Amino acid sequence: MTHLEKPIEEATREELYHYAKVILNLPLQGNPGRERLMIEIRAVEPDVTMIKVKASEAEAKATDKQRFPRLPQEFSGKRTWFILHADSNRPGGEDPHPVSINGHCIYIPRGVRVALPDEYLACVEDAVENAHDWSEKHGLTNQRPRQRLSYTIHGPLKPEEYQAA
Repeated sequence: MTHLEKPIEEATREELYHYAKVILNLPLQGNPGRERLMIEIRAVEPDVTMIKVKASEAEAKATDKQRFPRLPQEFSGKRTWFILHADSNRPGGEDPHPVSINGHCIYIPRGVRVALPDEYLACVEDAVENAHDWSEKHGLTNQRPRQRLSYTIHGPLKPEEYQAA
């Protein structure tokens, strides 16, 4: 979990509660208000001015953008319309699917047409698993590779579509 520092005077009740309960490990009872939390925190750390708060999703994304400002320059920039189908036979079959290239991970939503960079499309196309044919009499009879993910390719983006994608 990512934490940021924030002045204690600007912290919300939820941020103060998280700091007291998780960071300081204080035994809080009931549902203390903001003022009570400030008293409890200052009893343990009298001269505290900054506290650690959980980074919000927006702040975490901003931090990620600083770490990964854009895709690598060796990427072509070309994109293809693509739909990743849901997999109802597996747990989490409706969840977005992560695809990673050299530490740059994207999550592809399922059942939605997206403009996928061609390099990630190549990863999805290369994802295979072994299918096993099994019989009671002979045991494992055959092993064959098959596509790991079910998807549909709808062709490359037209030049005017790059603005909207």
